[in-house]
Amino acid sequence: MSKLTINYSFTTLYNESEEGLYCYIPGFDIHFFATSEEERTTIANAMTHSFFDFWVKEQGQKSFLLHLNRIGFRTQNHNFAMQSLLNSRNIKKTKFKLLRDNIPSEYASAQKFNVEADFAVAV
Repeated sequence: MSKLTINYSFTTLYNESEEGLYCYIPGFDIHFFATSEEERTTIANAMTHSFFDFWVKEQGQKSFLLHLNRIGFRTQNHNFAMQSLLNSRNIKKTKFKLLRDNIPSEYASAQKFNVEADFAVAV
């Protein structure tokens, strides 16, 4: 069994209030609330990790790739790359980027927090 490591980065948008931080992760369409910056980071990492855990481990490589496509992530030479990835048991290094940013109006002027992380799974 081989190991697949997914290196990913994402931006968390957040608005501060007296209660805490109202947060949103574009692309994954994840909304959450945190009481501190530390908790914001912990929750954002846990939520995106759960996304990959569900789609890669539970649904499988093909479903994961199709879902990335469905929610707007694209690669260079997208159609060729997707066909190669879907027909291969070995995922080669591929960089997906979110093309559409449907930011909810309440986060239009939000602050940004960038995260880079890795997710490893046996395939």
